[in-house]
Amino acid sequence: GKPLAWKDLPPGPWTLLVVPSPPGKEARPLWEGETRLAPGKKETLEIPPLPLAALQGRVVLQGQGRVGAKAPPGPAGLQVRLYTSGGVRTTRTDGRGRFSFQGLLPGPALLVLAGGPSSGLGGTCQEILLQGGTSSRVTLELRR
Repeated sequence: GKPLAWKDLPPGPWTLLVVPSPPGKEARPLWEGETRLAPGKKETLEIPPLPLAALQGRVVLQGQGRVGAKAPPGPAGLQVRLYTSGGVRTTRTDGRGRFSFQGLLPGPALLVLAGGPSSGLGGTCQEILLQGGTSSRVTLELRR
């Protein structure tokens, strides 16, 4: 992206923080850099690639089939919403009931699966803690 620049800052020590937006109460900086500005000098801080998170999920139908059998996958096209400190992301389940989100800010998130009259399924939600630099996995169970 385009470099960020600030002009006319007074000389002295400065700290640059990269935090999730909007920053929550428990938000930790994703990156922190320090520099000391000298009069008339230009300083540059390089922000490294940030440790983003990913989420892989699947939807299964409970109460279907015989006891002890593996739960069948949920139907394709169910809407999945993920509420994070970086905003709201939306996707849909594929033919195997799977979904994924990439490039997420670490921190607490709420995963919401919309059911609705057309699917004959109720919705469900689950709180998740996204870890930077890793892909979390989640299974959502729906009942007919």
